[in-house]
Amino acid sequence: MRLRALLLGALLMSSACEPIAGEVTFVPGTEAIPGPGYFHVTGDPPEAERMIVLRHFGSDGVESQTQDSFAPGATIVFDGIGFTGPRGLSVNGTTCAGMFHVQVNQVTDVILHVDETGCQVETVGLHPVEEPQP
Repeated sequence: MRLRALLLGALLMSSACEPIAGEVTFVPGTEAIPGPGYFHVTGDPPEAERMIVLRHFGSDGVESQTQDSFAPGATIVFDGIGFTGPRGLSVNGTTCAGMFHVQVNQVTDVILHVDETGCQVETVGLHPVEEPQP
């Protein structure tokens, strides 16, 4: 009797997990690729003290083709996009200490510390991507 109850329970659980008839769960001929994540970098100090060329890179260490330049006195603000996973920054071709993580449909807030000895990244927040306002 107990075995029959267990089998009935298993049958009910497996039928509950089946897709509803006619419901499409995968479109043939498409590829399921995760969406991008975003990051927002601000400088510490906020203004560049010397010329800065800022680039980002993924876990493979290959720098992106996108870069931003900041002349002395310019405010350091950089927005980027990438697939999920760890990312890093480089300043004037030198890799900064630390990494930050990009997550799907999230914005990772990062502070870039720059001084005469080098640079370092620090994650300070994570929030959902805001919907565009009409």
